[in-house]
Amino acid sequence: MVFSNPATMADYLQLSELYLQELEHAMEHATQEPEQQVWRYREGLQIRITEVRKIIAVLKKSGHK
Repeated sequence: MVFSNPATMADYLQLSELYLQELEHAMEHATQEPEQQVWRYREGLQIRITEVRKIIAVLKKSGHK
């Protein structure tokens, strides 16, 4: 069973991609600010980002728009 709103799915998939890009940008910039240390988890996050992009591609192709 798929739960999606066809009217908003494309927008949310695009928003998800923007969040992934934001994470990638944050991983490129090492900082000592406690709330901005995503760069410390770069390897694991990049694996997950790749996995999420595959899921997004499948959802876009599946016609659940």
